[in-house]
Amino acid sequence: MIGFVAVCAASAATYFVVDLSTRSSARRSQAIPTVLARDESPESQPTGLPVGARDDGGWPCLFGPHGDCRAAGDIDVTAWSDAGPPQVWRRPLGRGYSAPVIDRERVFLFHRRDDDEVLTALDLRTGDPLWEQPYSTKFRCRYEYSDGPYSTPRVDGDLIYSVGAEALLHCRAVEDGRLLWSRDLRADFDLQPGGYGFGAQLLVDARHVVLNVGGRRAGVVAFDKLDGRTIWTATDHAMAYTMPRLVQVQHRTFLIVLTDVGLVCLAPDSGEVLDQYPFRSKVGDSVTAVTPVVRDQRVLLVAGRGAGAVGLDVTTDGRLVEVWRERRALDSLFNTLVSFDDAVFGFTSTRQGAASLRRLEFDTGRVTWDFPSELERGQALAVNDTLVVLGEHGHLATFRIDAPEPRETWRGSAPLLAGPCYSAPSYARGLLIARNESTVVAWRLGSRRGEHTLGDYSAASHTMSMPDSSSDHVDE
Repeated sequence: MIGFVAVCAASAATYFVVDLSTRSSARRSQAIPTVLARDESPESQPTGLPVGARDDGGWPCLFGPHGDCRAAGDIDVTAWSDAGPPQVWRRPLGRGYSAPVIDRERVFLFHRRDDDEVLTALDLRTGDPLWEQPYSTKFRCRYEYSDGPYSTPRVDGDLIYSVGAEALLHCRAVEDGRLLWSRDLRADFDLQPGGYGFGAQLLVDARHVVLNVGGRRAGVVAFDKLDGRTIWTATDHAMAYTMPRLVQVQHRTFLIVLTDVGLVCLAPDSGEVLDQYPFRSKVGDSVTAVTPVVRDQRVLLVAGRGAGAVGLDVTTDGRLVEVWRERRALDSLFNTLVSFDDAVFGFTSTRQGAASLRRLEFDTGRVTWDFPSELERGQALAVNDTLVVLGEHGHLATFRIDAPEPRETWRGSAPLLAGPCYSAPSYARGLLIARNESTVVAWRLGSRRGEHTLGDYSAASHTMSMPDSSSDHVDE
């Protein structure tokens, strides 16, 4: 039996908050005043409900404004040439798999440059740097993959949270990147080194930052989002590369976390463990890296080869009830899953040399699309009724998401980014932002109906001024 521990009080820890009385800092940070999320004091939101999930033209976290990899907007693929949608800007970037996030007129990128992890803010219109905050890291991946960072930042009002490959959790001001507080999760919770770096994804709700830290002292931890104090800890589960989710069942809110052991359902205010469901890949050296999809009380789990796909219901008392299980339906390894009406779209792992884009019925697990192609293990998002896919090797393609059968509505003949492209793209205000481990690029897909757009800015002239611009479609 898996042991669980729920501690509902702050524990001794080495966390860092700027001392306003002395106006000094011990970690290369400037003192800053308390910054609250926009119009979101802790008392202004019911506990457990997500904040920052506004459909205001932003993409505040890995899965977009509503957590389903979808956004409103207009795309006219008939206006694209074979070279792809118009490029607005392109600029060099460091390494890592962290995805871009967008808030108002800023793009935030978390990447590694030499021996520094760097959080960078760019102007969404131009790609010009606004600020960056580097700090040193010594992490080296044991395998032939990136040295990180792996986790994607999370914007919450006037705050942005990030956690690097060595498990340093930072809260900064969106305006200029000044450090508000930090936690050394490795020291505080006795994290043991693994083959890959730390990469758990961040959930931010009305009061908390929640992470599957995976330490010997705690598996899941909730921090006060304004000062970094530990609020509660729960489980002894190892880390998975997933994001905690909130599930609303009638008038109750539950917190679910897919850890390296399985799915755990908790009370979001206290960390009390209500139920668990063992679930992980059957391949010994694999990691769990696909965040559950939530629709109403239904939860979809996918965890790589051998585990298959499972549909669970969360009951009104927080129990997890299996509804269906399909071992061959979907075995995504690290890819984003797009939720649309009664279906989920995602890529399988590479089997017999090919991966497929599939459509899965949410209620039954039945596969209704199966589209193998050179997109391989792509990353996808949806803009209205268009599924936009960035392939593993840098190809861009679109599909009609409500079509009964898979059919590409556009794909260029050449990749637009050099592969491999393991980071998920983001979309806001008519722009698709995508990256690999050397470049970030913005393409104009369209503009949001009735929203502020990027105007008549000349993409071509600005692209020519960028330091790594090229007449080729693929960056070298």
